[in-house]
Amino acid sequence: MTAWALTTRKLTYARRVLTETYSLGSWPDVPASYVLCREDRTLRPDFWRKQVRKQLGIDPIELAGGHCPHVSRPGELADVLTGLV
Repeated sequence: MTAWALTTRKLTYARRVLTETYSLGSWPDVPASYVLCREDRTLRPDFWRKQVRKQLGIDPIELAGGHCPHVSRPGELADVLTGLV
């Protein structure tokens, strides 16, 4: 049963992102934010905390919880997103 189930998997990633380039010469001068989930086991929080500071020059907005705050903490995420506008 497990072997059959594995044959039904599909890779669902954006192939064009990996194969095409975009002509954007520099990042536009617009406000940027990043929501980081402290218990995320998919995107390592320690790595992304440093990258956000390095690449965007901002501190991430941190939420408790895992990879899907829209599922586990929708109210808190809505408050953060509402506060950004």
